[in-house]
Amino acid sequence: MTAVIAVDLGTTGVKAGVWSEDGRLLAEAYRRRGVRQGADGFALQNAEESWELQRQAVAEAARAIPEPIGALVLTHQRGTFAPADATGRPLGDYIVWMDRRGAPICDR
Repeated sequence: MTAVIAVDLGTTGVKAGVWSEDGRLLAEAYRRRGVRQGADGFALQNAEESWELQRQAVAEAARAIPEPIGALVLTHQRGTFAPADATGRPLGDYIVWMDRRGAPICDR
């Protein structure tokens, strides 16, 4: 039997769950993370830290099961993004979905 790892990169944390083919939760791991917010409406998260937390959660969950992993599923938080260079390395922090700096432009 093979298992599926599902990773949820959420606003307040990263969760990795390992599921059996018949839908049973076999293992899970969670890593908390914060959002930096400012008076001008910015909301940012460290992209490198997010990647490391995802890696840690997946490794912990996968170690807890004997089954081979057959698939990986990824989800993330709405319109959150990080600018990246040509190699895929982040150029800065994630701009989180709740960042309000563009609201005046949208209102116009």
